[in-house]
Amino acid sequence: MKEAILKPLQKIQASWEGVWRDNSPPGLLLLISAVSAVLIALPMFYTLWQGITADQSSWELLLSQRIPALLTSTLGLAAVVTAAGLIIGLVLAWLVVRTDLPGAGFFRWALVIPLAVPTYVGALSYIMAFGPVGLVQNWFDLPLDIFSFPGVALVMTVFTYPYVFLIASSSLDSINPHMHEMARSCGLSSREIFKRVELPLLRPALGAGGYLIALYVLADFGAVSMLRYDTFATSIYFQMTGRFDRQGAAVLSLFLIIITFIMVTAEYLSRKRRSYEHDVESELKTPRISLGRWRWPAFFLVLTVFAAGVILPITVLAGWFLQGMQQGVIDWDILPYLYNSLLSSGVAALAAMVISLPMIYLRVRYPGKITSTISNLASTGYILPGVWWLWDSYPSSIIICPHFTAHLSSFCCL
Repeated sequence: MKEAILKPLQKIQASWEGVWRDNSPPGLLLLISAVSAVLIALPMFYTLWQGITADQSSWELLLSQRIPALLTSTLGLAAVVTAAGLIIGLVLAWLVVRTDLPGAGFFRWALVIPLAVPTYVGALSYIMAFGPVGLVQNWFDLPLDIFSFPGVALVMTVFTYPYVFLIASSSLDSINPHMHEMARSCGLSSREIFKRVELPLLRPALGAGGYLIALYVLADFGAVSMLRYDTFATSIYFQMTGRFDRQGAAVLSLFLIIITFIMVTAEYLSRKRRSYEHDVESELKTPRISLGRWRWPAFFLVLTVFAAGVILPITVLAGWFLQGMQQGVIDWDILPYLYNSLLSSGVAALAAMVISLPMIYLRVRYPGKITSTISNLASTGYILPGVWWLWDSYPSSIIICPHFTAHLSSFCCL
């Protein structure tokens, strides 16, 4: 009797250890991570259910009038911004890490600053500068319509390229210097080394950076709404607030989830059978490439990108702030709004760190199919636009903080 009971239990234990390759995690860690992932993914499941069970009339109306145009505008913007962000981020990372670019140490951290600028704030600064009555537009009369597709793509690219720059820079640093030495000994030039050695090894980093940019563009609401560009995110918001059509908003969100799922699946299948592992332990440092006569042109190129993402927004917003102070429009009444912003963001960031830490530790320390499933489930919260998290809520700190926490936690698990 005892053997009849123990034998199935031993098989279950052996199967469980086989899944984890003799590196099974503590049960409490696995339980906490799984519960956190499910809670973060609940809005997505709710959206799927609402979209699937929506009235046929909502489906027919949106499919015939809204969805085809939204697919074109949203996917077109995501494709252009992702491609531009990949090119700019990769070029800047290579210049800063691999060459004798003047001020490389400064640009290494300064080019990441645009990530700290919300895209809607960046969009506001560009409207103030390049809008019909903008400061720069009044001076130079540039042939740029900031409310057009090129204008929206420019603003989104300027404030999202650091995703690629940050990841590509770290990946370039992690490439073993011996690989460069071997490539040099084979007679390869710097251009050939980049093309045949570095670029293949950077593919996971570029894929991750492009993935983040595409997700950001698909879910962004603030910048596109201020620049009057119609995407799924803005349409979801107007369906919820203008028409009070929650079923229509759920149908649009369902399409957004499907688009993201297809994109993630395609990226996963493209690298499924390839290995990008290499030994990174080395005391050597990869020598920097001399740019020669291109040194200062490269510097001004990097400086232009830095100015577009940091100097211009700060200058424009500071100018308007000082103007408002002088005219008495801005006074001490702004302090409660500042306090609410700091409180909400601080609490949400701290809570997101606490919630995502077990899932991140589980993924890194105990890799496996179950771990990947938990991590992917948790990251689904980043797919939905921020406005969707306030589906049935009245805006308050008690409601907003949990929504921000779930949204940020999903971002940490990407």
